[in-house]
Amino acid sequence: MRDWKAGAIRSFFRVRVHSDIPGRLRLKISNFRLIPQAGVSASLPYIPKAFGLLPGVKTAELNAKVGSLLILYDPAVTGTKAILDWIDTMIETGVKYAPAIARSGMKDPARIERFFIEKLQTRLPSGERR
Repeated sequence: MRDWKAGAIRSFFRVRVHSDIPGRLRLKISNFRLIPQAGVSASLPYIPKAFGLLPGVKTAELNAKVGSLLILYDPAVTGTKAILDWIDTMIETGVKYAPAIARSGMKDPARIERFFIEKLQTRLPSGERR
């Protein structure tokens, strides 16, 4: 069963497909402007790394001004559904481990990023870990 907090985040910051051409996916994130600038800035280096874990994803770029995400991928390896599922996995992982990060007192953004990347790697399907 999915965590209700992850569901609330997905509902509030709804990700919708803006354009979908094989190999190029642009997503829009509703209510993106409500994310504090510090959170957006901290996420910028993390986003390409987190998406890059998914086999077939070449790049992921966040346009923070308009709240869109451009993902370039190899359509022979992955597709829109797998990418959207990966976004759900990233949200669930963040919600699951954010309290542990807060309790630990971890403040270094690079250390937090490494922690979440390690946790995401464990969520990849078997045989797809990088």
